[in-house]
Amino acid sequence: MKKGIVLSMGDDVFTENPRISVHHRLTLDGAQAWVLTIKRVNLNDTGSYMCSLNTPWKMRKFYYLAVVVPPSIQDSNTSSDTEVQEGLEVRLRCGASGNPQPVYRWQREDSRMIDSYGKAVSGSQLIIPHALRHHAGAYLCIASNGVPPSVSKRILLSVKFQPVTHTPTPRLWVHVGDTITLSCIVDAYPRPSFVWVREHAHTAHATPTQRFPYHLHHAHAKRGSTLGEVNATRWVVNTTLRQVRPQDFGRHLCIANNSEGVAQTTVSLYPNSSIVTQQESVCREPWRGEGVGRCLVEEKRDRTESSGSELRLCVLKPGECYVFVCLFIYFCLFVRDCSCLLTPE
Repeated sequence: MKKGIVLSMGDDVFTENPRISVHHRLTLDGAQAWVLTIKRVNLNDTGSYMCSLNTPWKMRKFYYLAVVVPPSIQDSNTSSDTEVQEGLEVRLRCGASGNPQPVYRWQREDSRMIDSYGKAVSGSQLIIPHALRHHAGAYLCIASNGVPPSVSKRILLSVKFQPVTHTPTPRLWVHVGDTITLSCIVDAYPRPSFVWVREHAHTAHATPTQRFPYHLHHAHAKRGSTLGEVNATRWVVNTTLRQVRPQDFGRHLCIANNSEGVAQTTVSLYPNSSIVTQQESVCREPWRGEGVGRCLVEEKRDRTESSGSELRLCVLKPGECYVFVCLFIYFCLFVRDCSCLLTPE
């Protein structure tokens, strides 16, 4: 009997439930026993059952059947993959069925800390008041109720933020005719568009498309660009200049743009000038006697040249020092009287 409903009497079953059957058998000591069998047990079978003997005195035996069910994730009550703008609140929900009622634990798939909460958070909701880019990643909702197995749901959280660009080599020196690669690292989500731009002086305030862009798939034979994906939010953008020309010197901009904003970083390209020093003879006191082209006092002195600019140096009186700067190199020269010119190309 269950809840006042007679299920069987003797070998006769009064319920139409095909999962329930009754039979009797002899025990080891020769007594008769009646056995109630329930197949494919479910939660509706939970409750108290009574076995009663029809004797002059009442003999009853009570049983309580507790049906336990392992947890199962309910997708209708659980968050799917989520995107949120940086700085906004995010709530991830988790729902599961089971008996006993499941309890929930949240953790990151990569086992990193969940902000200041530690590596694990309890509860059916995970609330992050101000989502930042480092909160992005896969989260696991784990439901358990003591009945194995525990179950989990993977939820991917994506935090949208505007690009951030930087370069490991903001300044580069190169010879004319060489090949050089400019590198730019971009952090952003969603994935931005990328472009390299050669900035000329007269276009410093122009829009990016007016600054001679080198697109990633530019067909120009002297330029080629590559894009490497480090992870879902980081890329390395390289552009290679082959056979560098003088007009390639200057500022090159790496520009990244997505729905959240735009950012750029600069790589400056400078000519790598080779300083060459040669000796020349100067006649300090010509021969004033008979004959032409003879020199009474001859002096040897250095003449400095640069592949990046032409330097004509012939400076000052003895003991005086003339200091000049060419491509961040300081020279202090001690020569004799004449004139000095610094004539850039």
